[in-house]
Amino acid sequence: TRREVGLPDDAFVFCGFNSSYKIEPEVFAAWMRILEHTPGSMLWLTGSNESTEARLKNAAEEQGIEPARFVFAERVTMARHLARTRLADLYLDPFIYNGGSTMVCLLKAGLPTLTRSGDRYHARMGASMVRAAGLPDMVCETTEGYIARAVHLAAHPDELAAIRHRLADNQTTAP
Repeated sequence: TRREVGLPDDAFVFCGFNSSYKIEPEVFAAWMRILEHTPGSMLWLTGSNESTEARLKNAAEEQGIEPARFVFAERVTMARHLARTRLADLYLDPFIYNGGSTMVCLLKAGLPTLTRSGDRYHARMGASMVRAAGLPDMVCETTEGYIARAVHLAAHPDELAAIRHRLADNQTTAP
């Protein structure tokens, strides 16, 4: 349950289950703008170490985001991790080095995924995977588009549910 992993039951939960080195300044700033425009939402990240987690919370606070809106996932087995990913509402893919194997697992687990297509191989992997999963509308070309799409989906749960349903339907037919 959400409560078991430290998430509130009634919040919209964005997640970024990647290594912390992928959280570069541009994507972090985008995530803070998303949180700013979605009051009460949470950002669920992969747990790292106390120092990294504290730096991320401090950076958020410097941008006017309450550090309590961050939850860090503890390390668990892959099966347990995939099961808990369904508790999130939307995966936010990082920019410079997309999710890669993380995204494959999250898409397979049925988690809607938002990405921004970049200009290098590692920044285009996410767009390729999301399109292959049958979700071309979840690929953004700009940071502003990425922010706007995330904010829109948080405010339109029926639309997000339809995307989740489409992802589930595509599991056996998508490349």
